[in-house]
Amino acid sequence: MAHASVASLTGTIESLLTSNSPMQSLSCDYREEICDLHKKISSLEIFLKNFEKNNVYGQITDLEVELKEVANIAEQTIQLRVTEVVLVNDEKTHERLSDTLQLVAEDIDRIWKVSTKIKDKGKQVSEGSLVQDFSSSINNILNVNSNTVGRDDQKERLLEHLTTSKVIPIVGMGGIGKTTLAKEVYSYESILGRFDVRAWAIVSQQHNIKEILLSLLQSTIKMDDTVKMKGSRILLTTRNDEVACYAGIENISLWMSFMDQDESWNLFKSAAFSSEALPYEFETVGKQIAYECHGLPLTIVVVAGLLKSKRAIKDWESVAKDVKSFFTNDPDERCSRVLGLSYNHLTSDLKTCLLHFGIFREDSEIPAKKLMRSWMAEGFLKLENDLLWNLWTFIVKGMRLSVITFPEEIWGLMQLRHLKLSRFYLPDCPSGSVDKGRHLDFSNIQTISYLSQRCCTKEVIMGIQNVKELGISDFASKCKTFPATIKNLKLERTLTSWSYLDIIAEFPNLEVLKLMDHACLGDEWHPIVRGFTRLKLLLIEKDNFLKHWNFPVLERLVLKKCHNLKEIPIEFAEIHTLQLIELTRCLPKLGDSAARIQQEQQDLGNNPVDVRISNPCPGRDGHPEPHRPKIPLLTSQPTSDIVCSRPKLARL
Repeated sequence: MAHASVASLTGTIESLLTSNSPMQSLSCDYREEICDLHKKISSLEIFLKNFEKNNVYGQITDLEVELKEVANIAEQTIQLRVTEVVLVNDEKTHERLSDTLQLVAEDIDRIWKVSTKIKDKGKQVSEGSLVQDFSSSINNILNVNSNTVGRDDQKERLLEHLTTSKVIPIVGMGGIGKTTLAKEVYSYESILGRFDVRAWAIVSQQHNIKEILLSLLQSTIKMDDTVKMKGSRILLTTRNDEVACYAGIENISLWMSFMDQDESWNLFKSAAFSSEALPYEFETVGKQIAYECHGLPLTIVVVAGLLKSKRAIKDWESVAKDVKSFFTNDPDERCSRVLGLSYNHLTSDLKTCLLHFGIFREDSEIPAKKLMRSWMAEGFLKLENDLLWNLWTFIVKGMRLSVITFPEEIWGLMQLRHLKLSRFYLPDCPSGSVDKGRHLDFSNIQTISYLSQRCCTKEVIMGIQNVKELGISDFASKCKTFPATIKNLKLERTLTSWSYLDIIAEFPNLEVLKLMDHACLGDEWHPIVRGFTRLKLLLIEKDNFLKHWNFPVLERLVLKKCHNLKEIPIEFAEIHTLQLIELTRCLPKLGDSAARIQQEQQDLGNNPVDVRISNPCPGRDGHPEPHRPKIPLLTSQPTSDIVCSRPKLARL
């Protein structure tokens, strides 16, 4: 296929132009030639896609053969010359690469001239030829196949046989409707009520008995009432008379016949017009086309599907003449030509994708994920921006990088829910629209971190107004507006003042606040009296600890590696929601504070807080403190906590 070769060559050229390519310096030396070549090849690729809709048989086939050969040779030669330059990098190798790029450009120019002539000729004859857009009607073809039209007598016979015989073969040529009839009977209401278990298996020429049995076992269920079973039945479809005679009783086999003229017309009409009213002028030519299909359902459905999107009487009259050429006396050849009709009307890229199915085993299940990855590796699928329209999660983990700047198109990912990187920049949310006045924003966003301080503008904040978890890095205190929906806020290296947190204290839904790596400057924080009314978790890391606080619904206090902190304020005993104090690698004096809080809660008649102490660090003189209170371990895990790491003040 020419399209596959051209797509591969395009990918090779694009790799030379990529900004982070290992051959970036090489592409700079020949950037003008490479860009010009890329433009020409891309034009040919577009021509292949578009010209399929007005294909002049024979000419495009010859052009495809030549284009495929040129593309393959060009790609191999370019890769060879580029490798030589990278390994040797002398004047001679550079001359070879330059000559190669020039020769490839000349070959592409020559093919482009031929394609232009064919394109012009195609425009002249397109109105009189069988021109169809099969890709737009393939879904309609598949939908028609789901139910049989006609075949009532054969359906009744088959249902009758299923109540008596053990094995019932359905015999007929390819495309005559054996599988369609079998599937309809398989799901028939009377069959569902009669048989407790149904299973469907495909047996190919190169079948695997183990896999067939496994596919049947997947449909097997436990039967509670096996005594009343009325016996098993096997419904078999085959083209081979001998297989039918061997498997069943000859006079019981159902031999599929061709459709009569009325059945053919009804099937054609339902496929071509579906629920639409049939225009009178199409009835005569439509019946002629249905007659020329000689009662073969596959042919009727394919031809009708191709004509479904055509409402010009000339197109239908042209098909009525051309459809006669599809038939021969050989049934297999006839079926092959009918399938070839639908294949020939696929676009070049779809033909390539379809032929790629050949790498998988016949009659086996093909994992969609594996197929998509294979197409992408071959360059059949272009990774354009619109492919990400349904993206939900964008997370990059690893080392901290420089600020990543997203383009304005990022706001088009309106299904995005989680956006997490070490640090990134968002442009202002576009004020324009892309879809009937609909404003672009992250209406479904749940998590964003870490947003750079440079983009904390009013426009950006309005675009993320539904966010629940927000992380900000390198924050400047000029931002006075935050989304009201925030439940989890993280500030890292923001160097803001403690007083600025008064704005954050009024967030109505804030439950988690994490101040990390010098988020705030100063050694005292005096929160507003009625602030942080729902705060349950506070994390302060690498910062100055505080003397005063007001967190009325805290549930968990966790202090880790607080080597300089000597006391927990006794006011914590007044927090009736406090359930746990956990101390890790802290001074023993903090254990004394925890014990006093526990005792104070008991005196107040409240349930005493649970305390957990692990790995206490030695006192300031290098020896453990002489007294360590006996504290009960945690008996239950609450849902929220305060976490403080490495405070610098010696005392609360």
